[in-house]
Amino acid sequence: MLFAIIGAVCLVVAAIIGRDMLRFRKAQKLAESPKALGTDAGGYLYIMGGRTYYKMPKGAARKVADYAMDLRPGSPDMTRFTGILQKAADEHAKEVAESKAKADANMHDIAKEAAK
Repeated sequence: MLFAIIGAVCLVVAAIIGRDMLRFRKAQKLAESPKALGTDAGGYLYIMGGRTYYKMPKGAARKVADYAMDLRPGSPDMTRFTGILQKAADEHAKEVAESKAKADANMHDIAKEAAK
């Protein structure tokens, strides 16, 4: 009875590991596809079913366009996409810098009150 339970647990663990290995291999094949292109932001663009998608670094996929974009480096589609990614990264960096400046100002005010 004990061996049957241990065997069942081992089979379940093996099935979970096998499923994860298959998901990893599928994602790896997709990333190596000639229709997929990695980006500086860490994700990659790919074409599926005549539409263009962006797979974000954390794994979520978002539809970019209802048509197959030209994913060649330097193409007008890629220039526009990388420009938008860069603009978003710059805006994010600016927001982070502003929030840090506000935090520094708050800490300064608190330190002034504490020094009184």
